[in-house]
Amino acid sequence: LLGTTPGALADRQACELVDLASDDRTWHAYREVLQGRRSRFRCTRRLKHPDGRTLWAEVTVVPMTGTSAAEPARVLLTVADISDRRELQDRLRHLQMHDPVTRLPNR
Repeated sequence: LLGTTPGALADRQACELVDLASDDRTWHAYREVLQGRRSRFRCTRRLKHPDGRTLWAEVTVVPMTGTSAAEPARVLLTVADISDRRELQDRLRHLQMHDPVTRLPNR
């Protein structure tokens, strides 16, 4: 999905992999997970694959417990491709807002 091997992802910063710092609200939620004040958060991101494709992804961030307080905070990052879902939502939105015969906007 990200165009790399799983081994290359280990010990990378989650915020860099899927650009969690692109807006303040998402960055704040991510920091709350790292600080243990939030159990998880989910967001939607548009990702650019190394082969040039653009895809939509649902990103879930969950904290992982460490063995000691001195250990740096770690998170489990789950990335799911939701491109088909987004395309269908866009299509349904278009059908809702346009006349089926003339295809002109109806609202």
